[in-house]
Amino acid sequence: MKIKINRIPYKQLWNNEFPVMYGQVITIGKRYDMVSLHLEKSWNALIAFEATMESFGVYVRKNEKLTLAGKLDAERDMLIMLVRRVTDAFEAGVVFPEIGPHYEALSKLLDKHQARTIARDSRSAETERLLLLEKDLQGNEVAREALAAFGLKPVAERLFDANREYEATFNEYIDQKSSEIYFDMVQARKDCTDALNRFFDALQYCSEEYENVDYQPAANAFNLLNDYYTRHLKARASRRSKNSDKAEEEAPIEPMPEVKINN
Repeated sequence: MKIKINRIPYKQLWNNEFPVMYGQVITIGKRYDMVSLHLEKSWNALIAFEATMESFGVYVRKNEKLTLAGKLDAERDMLIMLVRRVTDAFEAGVVFPEIGPHYEALSKLLDKHQARTIARDSRSAETERLLLLEKDLQGNEVAREALAAFGLKPVAERLFDANREYEATFNEYIDQKSSEIYFDMVQARKDCTDALNRFFDALQYCSEEYENVDYQPAANAFNLLNDYYTRHLKARASRRSKNSDKAEEEAPIEPMPEVKINN
């Protein structure tokens, strides 16, 4: 009996979703005897990408570190500018005895470190300058009291945490990049997509060619997975068309639950 395999629009999958989807195809396929299904050739060509997709996943995670470092850099830029702006806003209140000392102490510290230029510096220089500012602040009780008085204590704490997180994340990225072998993600995706399509084409062809073989169980399992991803991709496209300003907040598609794969 001829069967039809529904296909995922592979190009719409994010790089961190593609190898996961591939892995689930392989998990399903390993439940079936590809020799008796006359699919050994196309199946072997498909599973030959297991090592490539593992490298693909590693490469994606490395690039995700760089993306995270960029977000942390933007966050610390915003926070140091916020500290400077709020402090400047209190300048008008120096005529009040209870505000004057706080303003003078914090403004003096920020001027010493040229806080207005920190966010415009190179990323590495910004990291060092914020570390120096944090160290200086730790030894300046009057400036710390000023931060608390102006409601800036949690802002400063997050600023310095983000700075350390940026440094650690970026260093991890550099360590991984220095030991990597060139990996062509675009070509890897194209070649693996071709192998997926050839395997499913073969499955459809053989289901018509070998009428005495039952291909329905395998077809049902693969269609369950493919329909799962296609449904989520359509839902994502719909959400993004309605909320384009929140597109970056989208989370990757969760893998289909193993319980469904094993049914």
